Amino acid sequence: MSISSEYVELFSSIAKQVSLPAIEAIYLPTPIAESKKKDDFGIVILEDGSAGAFYISLDNTLEQLQSLYPEGENVAQECLSLIKNLTSDSLPQRAVALGAINAASQYMMSRAGFSAPDKKNSKTSSTGISQAKKGECIGMIGYFAPLIERLLEKEIEVLVLEKNPGRVEP
Repeated sequence: MSISSEYVELFSSIAKQVSLPAIEAIYLPTPIAESKKKDDFGIVILEDGSAGAFYISLDNTLEQLQSLYPEGENVAQECLSLIKNLTSDSLPQRAVALGAINAASQYMMSRAGFSAPDKKNSKTSSTGISQAKKGECIGMIGYFAPLIERLLEKEIEVLVLEKNPGRVEP
């Protein structure tokens, strides 16, 4: 059995015991010319606000995902159905399956009351991105423009840690 099959089996077992939130949205970066700053990650967001990142910069993964999910922000799909794509032959489907696994893992840790050591802002961390309120602060590892724009529109402060600071717009 492959590790991908083991993950699908694990999350299928979890879904029999716990109702996983549905997928609310899949955020994909806008394709841009190679010479400009680009985002390397997409994000799966569950209905409860749990989020999971996934890498989109292998081959033409982004273009294929944009064909599969043209309405990315309006995806209504069961989390487990995306997770099951981890065993697919399609690289883009496996990529978004990893995002769903990451989001479901965040949901399970939050539900279990897991609190990471030295967590500075437990209120926004435990409730998720979509429940963050005006005046709160969200920390983000890596610059992801579409999600940051959404948070700034809600007047939520965003702290970005980015290895390549030239990518971050003021």
